[in-house]
Amino acid sequence: MNSQFDDLVNGIFNLLGEQMSPELAKRILEIRPQAQDVARLDELGNKANEGQLTGSERAEYDRYLWLGEVVAKMQHRARQLVQGAHAA
Repeated sequence: MNSQFDDLVNGIFNLLGEQMSPELAKRILEIRPQAQDVARLDELGNKANEGQLTGSERAEYDRYLWLGEVVAKMQHRARQLVQGAHAA
């Protein structure tokens, strides 16, 4: 991702973090990938390591990786909120 896009995404997450309720934060922390998504990601990852991805598979793999980054950032913000609530 480019820096401009990263800045935009981080700005959105900062705004979401300010508006996130403790209940929503707890639900975000419960997000886990489904088994079929993990299996598909593993399959695509293996093909990527072997240099065997088609163009459409590369795009699919990139979407999975991007979504993983988005969820990780959301969970990081949620974790900060939950930990801050426990400290108060």
